[in-house]
Amino acid sequence: MYKRFIISFSIVFLSAISVISQSAQISGIILNTKSGAPIETAFVFINNTSFGTETDVDGKFNIECNEDIAGDLIISHINYRSITINFSCVEEFPDTIRLEPEPIQLDEVLI
Repeated sequence: MYKRFIISFSIVFLSAISVISQSAQISGIILNTKSGAPIETAFVFINNTSFGTETDVDGKFNIECNEDIAGDLIISHINYRSITINFSCVEEFPDTIRLEPEPIQLDEVLI
């Protein structure tokens, strides 16, 4: 009886772990709206989570996350206007994202 309980518990426990640990990927490319050039070193992260990354030299990113994740994906770069993309599942996510350049206004410098 005890042995049967241990075996049943182990099967249920291992099944629960495999369901919980199912992962998915959010990937895409970030491009400049005006020139179409890839944007490197843009920060891409899912708000209020620990899932995030930075784009590579080709503007590509890949985030490993839970399959059932939903929320706001935030893309930001110092030279571009930040955007937020709301999604309810990984399949809704666009492959290509375009960022609008935003010039930085500096104060006058006196020498």
